[in-house]
Amino acid sequence: MSKRSNDTEQGAFDPQDNETLNRVKRFNGNSYFSVVDWVNWDTGLFAEKVQGFFDWKKIEKPEDYFTIDFGVVLNPKTDTFFRSARRHGLESQDFTKVILSVAHFVYRAAFDYPSNETHRKVLKLPRPDRQHFTFRPVPFGEIFAVLGADAKDPELEFLLTGTGDALEGKRLKLDTLTPLPTSDFQAHSKFLILALSLLLEYGVLEVWYQSYPTSDYTTKRDNLVPYDRRVRSFQELIYRCDTNFDESTFCFTPQSLYSNLAWRVLVTTVTQAVAGRCCGHSWFDCSVFNCPHIVECIEQHFDYEHQPYWCPVIHRDQPLI
Repeated sequence: MSKRSNDTEQGAFDPQDNETLNRVKRFNGNSYFSVVDWVNWDTGLFAEKVQGFFDWKKIEKPEDYFTIDFGVVLNPKTDTFFRSARRHGLESQDFTKVILSVAHFVYRAAFDYPSNETHRKVLKLPRPDRQHFTFRPVPFGEIFAVLGADAKDPELEFLLTGTGDALEGKRLKLDTLTPLPTSDFQAHSKFLILALSLLLEYGVLEVWYQSYPTSDYTTKRDNLVPYDRRVRSFQELIYRCDTNFDESTFCFTPQSLYSNLAWRVLVTTVTQAVAGRCCGHSWFDCSVFNCPHIVECIEQHFDYEHQPYWCPVIHRDQPLI
């Protein structure tokens, strides 16, 4: 009987060779990464670097982000915020209504609640994708007072920081002491926080700190807080609402340069994702969201001064106009 050779046959599997091929390899990246800057970073320098959404996300072309990437990065079927809403009992379609209502309300509040006449004049002006606005920061307490279904809960009164207290339980706009509008659309505070967190994560809104009482010093100090830290500290409210609001609150504004573009892309992305196209056409099922020409008609005729607030994108049985 012939003896079997000890040599490995050509093409045969050798466990030792396979182990060698699968050893862990070291990935160091490029040579520009500085360990010293990483370990011994300077707080002031760090705050100066991250002062806005696009710096935070390293976005070099904001227009391309909104027009090309936005629909990819925000996918309601897999998004963390949508999943969290579903865990708390709110389906994607209803959470979309909260997102759009919050964003639209912040736009109106950031323009200081324009009168019907002013609002309709603005609608007739050109709305380019890039247009600079100086917005009024809208305190979270103001959003909560108008849209919060649990705003009357005594245990959540601390969330109303940034508003004034009036007779008969009404809340006031703090800088002018005028009554805040009422709203027919209501959502629990946890869903308002969740919606605002999503709008910050994807750059539709921006967030600021505001200390009370407000002064030039406090404003300068609040603006030095790195932008990503503002976002994360607000998003922590999703998990545990234990932030001290006695002396400060979070304020929100639309994108100062891309507010028109961000709003338009947000509406298109989330409504198409959760409602789908109606019969293959570009308008949507009116049992869920209004089509664009109806939204435009509502914006031109709705009485924002005397009627309870309602986002014109969201369809409801009772006519808005």
